[in-house]
Amino acid sequence: MTTLFARVRDGFCDLAKFPPFATVLSMPDLTDPRVIKLKGLLLLFLGLLSAGLLIAEAPSLRRVALLAVAIWSFCRFYYFAFYVIERYVEPGYRFAGLWAFARYLLQRRTKN
Repeated sequence: MTTLFARVRDGFCDLAKFPPFATVLSMPDLTDPRVIKLKGLLLLFLGLLSAGLLIAEAPSLRRVALLAVAIWSFCRFYYFAFYVIERYVEPGYRFAGLWAFARYLLQRRTKN
C-alpha cells in the first residue's frame, strides 16, 4: 500500500482515495545529529517551561510533588512501552510510536 506521504512526494495525490485513518502519514526519520539534539533541547525547554508555569500559578509542595510523580510515571510508562516490551515480551517487535504500542495492545487483547 502506498502511503499518502509517498504520493505527495512523487507529485500526485488524490486525497479522495485516502479516507481518514486509512493510511498512516509517514515522515522521514531524523538523521542529522544536530537536529536530533535541537529537538531534545526544545522538548526539555517545553517541559521545564510548562512545569514552571503550573507551579508558578499556585505554588505549593503538593502541586510540585504531584507534578513530579506524574512526570516520573509517564517516563516509566514510555520506558515500559519501548524498552521492556521490545526486549523481554516481544523481542522481534519494534514500535513506531505510542499509537503503534496501543494498536499492539488492542490486537493482543482481541487474540486472547
